[in-house]
Amino acid sequence: MYSMSEFETYMQDVIERFVLNNRLSAENVVFKENKENKKGDPVKSLQFIEFEYPFDPNKVVQSSVLKPILRVEFKTSYINLMIPFRLFDVLPVPSNSGIKRDEKSNFATLRIDSLSTEIFEYIEQAITLSYANYSSSQDSYACCSSYVECSDAKHCTHENLLYAKKCIYRRNLEAGKIFYGKNRTIQ
Repeated sequence: MYSMSEFETYMQDVIERFVLNNRLSAENVVFKENKENKKGDPVKSLQFIEFEYPFDPNKVVQSSVLKPILRVEFKTSYINLMIPFRLFDVLPVPSNSGIKRDEKSNFATLRIDSLSTEIFEYIEQAITLSYANYSSSQDSYACCSSYVECSDAKHCTHENLLYAKKCIYRRNLEAGKIFYGKNRTIQ
C-alpha cells in the first residue's frame, strides 16, 4: 500500500538528488500534473524541461516537453508506472511489479502495489538513462566562449547543461579529449 503524498515525497528526493549530481537547475526536471485519465485517476509526468538559451523562463523548447521520462497514474490501491519502450527495453524491471506492454502507445505499464527502494532505484535509472540520451532540438555548435574553463574543469561548465548537450566540444571532453588549457590531452 502507498499514499500519493508519500510517493511524491520520494519522487522529489529522487529529482533533487539527480539535479544536484548533474549540476542541473531544479526547473529542468519536473514531476508535473497531467490531466486525469478516463477513469478520473490523477496522472503525473516526469520530464526534462529545456529553456531556450540565453535563459528566458517564458521560452521553453517545445520538443523537450513532448518526451516524458515516465508517467505515474495514481489508482486507489496501486500505482501504474508507465515508461517508454526506449527505457523499458534496457532497464531491469523491478521484481514486485506486474507488466503490460502497449504497442500502440509505445509504453510499458508496471503495476506497483507497494513502494520499495527498488522502485525508486528504477526511476533513478530511468532518469539517468534519459539524461544520457537527451538531445536538445536546438542546433549543435562547436563550443562556447567557456572552452578553456571547461577544459580546465574537465567537464562542461555551461550554465544551461541541457542546451549544452548540443556542444560538440562537450562530447570531446566526456570522451577524455581535451584540446585546451592546463589539462590538454590532444597536441
